[in-house]
Formats: sequence, C-alpha cells, structure tokens
Amino acid sequence: MKKKQIVNIFGALAMSAPLLADGDWRAPLSLAHSHGMRLQPVERAWWYDLMPSKKDLDKDCCTWHFHKWVSLYSRSAGSAFQAADNSDSVTRNTQSLATLFFGKEKFKIAEAFSNGNIDDIAQLNKYNPLIAAAYVMPSYEYNEKGVCVGGQVSYNVEDSNWHVGGSVVMPINVVEVKPNTTVGKTEETLEDLFKVNVVKATKTDALDTEPVATTEQYQNDLAIRADFLNNLMLDERRPLVQVDGDHLKVGYITINGANQNSAQAYVIKKTDHLAPAQPYRKLPTDASSALSLNGDGTNNQVFFVKNATDYELSKLDTESTLWVVPRRNSASSIELTRESQSMVNQILYAVQIADLANRSASDFLADNGLFLNAYERRAGLGDIKLCFHTIYHDQEDDWFVKLAMGTNCPTGSKRDDQKALRVLQLQTGNNGHWELFVAATAGWQPLSSMSFDVSASANHAFARDEWVPAAFVGATAKNMGPAVEAGISWNYFTAQANLNFFHPHNPELGCTVGYSFFAKNKDHVHYKDVDATDFFGNEHKQLDVDVAAQKTNAMTHAVRAELFHRWNYFKLKAGACYDFAGRNAMKSTEAHIGMSVSF
Repeated sequence: MKKKQIVNIFGALAMSAPLLADGDWRAPLSLAHSHGMRLQPVERAWWYDLMPSKKDLDKDCCTWHFHKWVSLYSRSAGSAFQAADNSDSVTRNTQSLATLFFGKEKFKIAEAFSNGNIDDIAQLNKYNPLIAAAYVMPSYEYNEKGVCVGGQVSYNVEDSNWHVGGSVVMPINVVEVKPNTTVGKTEETLEDLFKVNVVKATKTDALDTEPVATTEQYQNDLAIRADFLNNLMLDERRPLVQVDGDHLKVGYITINGANQNSAQAYVIKKTDHLAPAQPYRKLPTDASSALSLNGDGTNNQVFFVKNATDYELSKLDTESTLWVVPRRNSASSIELTRESQSMVNQILYAVQIADLANRSASDFLADNGLFLNAYERRAGLGDIKLCFHTIYHDQEDDWFVKLAMGTNCPTGSKRDDQKALRVLQLQTGNNGHWELFVAATAGWQPLSSMSFDVSASANHAFARDEWVPAAFVGATAKNMGPAVEAGISWNYFTAQANLNFFHPHNPELGCTVGYSFFAKNKDHVHYKDVDATDFFGNEHKQLDVDVAAQKTNAMTHAVRAELFHRWNYFKLKAGACYDFAGRNAMKSTEAHIGMSVSF
C-alpha cells in the first residue's frame, strides 16, 4: 500500500455554518470558507511515527479516516452597502439596514401602496394622514452567534490518489434584529411637519403712532410642510387644498396671485429638510420669484404661488422640501393679513380634527400587525447540511482537486404563516427551503512554507409556498403590505482565494489570508393571486413581483484572516472576516474559533 494518504480534511468546515435564510441578503459566513490544503495529512506529519496510537499502514484500516470538529462564531452588522443614489451599484457607501428590509432607509408608508402614493385623501384621513407625509427612517442592529458540530468520513481508494467521503453538520445559532437606540429620532411626527408660533397682536392708539402690545396672545403665525398640508381635510368631503380654475385654495382662501404683492401665502424652500426659522410669516418683498412647477430652488429661498400655473400638487414636493407660511400685513406690524389669518385658522382646524397629537405613521402599521421597532430573536437548530465529495490528491507534486455536492435540509426555524408580517424576524436556516449546491476546490503547495487554494460553489434554494407582505404595482417601498401567499426561490454563488503560510521551523503552525466573494440574484417570486386587498380595504390591487424582489440581488467582497496550529491529532484555529464593499448586503464583521480531532 502506498504511504500517500488522504489530505487534511480541508473541506470539513466548509459545511459547518448556515448560509442564507429565506431569500434574504446574508452572505455565507467566513467560517464556511475555512478550508484548503493548509496542513499536511496526519499520516505525513513529522510527529506521526512517534505516536503510540498511529495507524498501521500495512492494514486496511488506514484507508478510512474520520474527522470531528466544533466551531463557535459571532457576526454583527449595523449598516448595509447601498449606493448614495440607491442604485444597485457595488459600493463602499453604507445606509441603514432598513434599506434591506424595506427597499429604502427613509420612506413614507404610503410608498408601499399602489403607485407609491395615496390619491384618496378622504380615505387617508379616516386612517392617518401622517402615513402620506411623515418620513420613517428606522435603524437596526444585526447580531448572530452560533456553534457548529460536524463529522466527516473519508475513504482512500487503495493504491490510488482518489478519495471519497461525506460529511454532516448540525448548526445551532441565535439570530437577532433589534432597533438601534443610538441614532436618535427614527420617525417624523406632527411637530416635525407643523410649526405654530404664538405671537402678540398689536394695536395703534388714535393719538399715538407707536404700536402697543396687547396682553392677549394669538396663534397667528405657522409653517406647515406642503406634502402634509396637501393631505389634510377641511371636513369629511372637502380637501383642505384645492385647485379651482386658476385659483389655488387653502380652505376657502385663494393663496396664489399675479405677483408677490397679491399672494396671501408664500412657500419657503428647505433643502436641508428642516423647518424654517421664526418668524415664519413673510412680506411680499421676501419672495424672490414664482414657485416653479417642480418646486426647485435654493435653501431658504422664498416663493409666491402664481396665477394660471398648472401646479400638480401631488408631484410638486416629492422630496418634502417646501413649507407654506402666511403673509405678514406690513413691515410695521406683526399681524397677518385678514385673508392669511383666515387661512391659518382653517389649517389649525384641519390639523385639530385630524387628531394627530399622540399618533405616528408607524402606529398605522402596528394596528395592522407590522411593527417597525420590534425586537426579533430566533434561536435553535439550523439547517442540517449533508455533503458528498471526491478528491484527487497528487502528493508527490502537492496539488489537489476536490468536487463536492450536497444539500441543506430544512431543519431550521421557519416563520409561521400567522407571523408573515414580522419582516424583521430572520431565521436560523432557509425558512423551510431545501437547498442544493455543487462546489469545487483546487490547491497547490509549491513551497514547504506556502500554499494557496481557490474554491467556488453554486447554490439553489428551491421554491416553497409561504405567506409574505404584498408588494403592489408602482410601490417604491416594500414589505409593508397585507400578507399574501407566494412561492419564493433564489440562487447564489460564492468564490474564495486563500494564501496559506507555515512556520519554517514548525509546519504545524500557520496562518491564512484570503478574499471571499458572494453574489445572489434577485428572488424569484410567484404570487398565488394576481391582486390583493390593501390595508385601506381597497380590493383588487395588482401585485408586482419586481417590487417584491427589490434589493434582493446581493453582493459582498470580504477579506479574511486565520491562525491555526495542530498538536498531534488536535487542531485549533481562530479567524475573522470583514466585508469592505458590496450591494444590498450587510457590512458585517465576523469572528470564529474552532477545534478539530482526526483519527
């Protein structure tokens, strides 16, 4: 029998960690790439002949080799790779993890409705007008910890360089997503959209030209963001803002004019998204020009609304940067004009009947079972992984090739159908999906102190019917709709390249530096029905699989390092990994430690 024996079980820990959960954006763990020709086989180690329990190379028992291991890991992330223009470009720029859950890090809940907005203002006010005006910008932290226990058996085909075998891995992990409490405010409320300044009225005595302040106070100065103003009702049937021919009315007051001297309200551009400075009220001389159709302007620029201008209100302020303020009576008085004061009173009334003082936009989703600030944690068994491999190892020239295939059994946690709207709940496995993969690894050791290896895998998660949040046609945000049934599947690809270095005086001690690549295509979504009923009760709203698959084409580029040492049959290793670029994926940091025993 040849003394050439099987190489170190370099594929073992490649099977030792869960990969993806239900169609999500989590890249495989660095721990899953902890393989390669990094140490000589036990039978070729310098200390092997000194071991009293060494195998008898002249007996058939040497053709069988067994390997057991246990690994611990921890991974965390607080941001996601996302281009500044929200495209799918690979970037080092990051945004909140909310981008991966909802398609945007900052959004209005109305963007998840059909066409990305709500046209029926009366219906909107029956629920909560803030959902069409207030921005929500949730922030999350992701943490994952786990242990993987596995074993492998390999058979050395007698008198050849071929080896065959299989492995089984049982992961147990804890996955949690929790709100990031260090970022400050995560949602706009009424006070961010509507500002009221209490000022004192003035009067002039007939014998005295000096104004005298009265003791009575009036709420006769305010600023209101245009998108919020446009979504209020004056009563159950009449929107607060209306276009009547050439007249743009707030309540019953026409606010536009032929020029700044005839307008009764003005518009302030705030590109910094902050409210205007007090006093809010403006004079005609403060307005520089007429408001354009698209609302363009510089920060703090004041405009008047011009007559006979075809303003499309729903599209005028798409970025929520325009604020409507009243007209001041004159430079010598702090009072408003009579028409402007009437407009202010009607705005105050509309806000009052909307009853928004103690309500937020996210309250609407919570009433429907979707909680944006929930803390989600799943713990338990992950998906058990089975793998079969064949290896050709030329030990004279120290190179090898390994081919493997296997499956992830859906033994991990699954989201219950009744909890379909718990979108922050990530699973310990593939959420009930079977997964099939094929992999290849090759390596060469040209020097006793150095070797390298490369590997790649292609993975497919088979479709499974499950309940997910509906995605409507034209929506620009996702995962904020009623639960509907859909089949989801996905594919992804991984590749790694590693350089392994060994101590010149102790070949059992070494380190690895490497690069890891992960790419996942968009989810394949197949709805059971073509339409659904939205949260307002509107029936037959068309569903869109492209919206559902938004931001699911993930990619990461990562660097990794690892130290390892073997004492006789026992091996210890520790490593870390850092994602430095990507798209639609977490920017994560990972650390792991593992031990293995060969016999």
